[in-house]
Amino acid sequence: MSPAQARVIEYWQEKAVFDTPEGESTVKVAARPIHPLGKCLASVQLLAWILVAKYADALPLYRLEGILKRHGGHISRTTMANWII
Repeated sequence: MSPAQARVIEYWQEKAVFDTPEGESTVKVAARPIHPLGKCLASVQLLAWILVAKYADALPLYRLEGILKRHGGHISRTTMANWII
């Protein structure tokens, strides 16, 4: 069994500017992966871990906050509660 790891996932979104025959510029943007909470910074895996730990394992948010701190992360209870709501 491997220890818990924290990673930063970066999504690059391609953008291009095209000139139209009329002399105007249009910007085309590539599609981004759909996230269940819109512009939330948390990954889907982190959200799933928080929900499982809270509801299936009955861990309160202050304990989850402590677990994350021990692994080098900092997510406040308030932030996790807002994600859950």
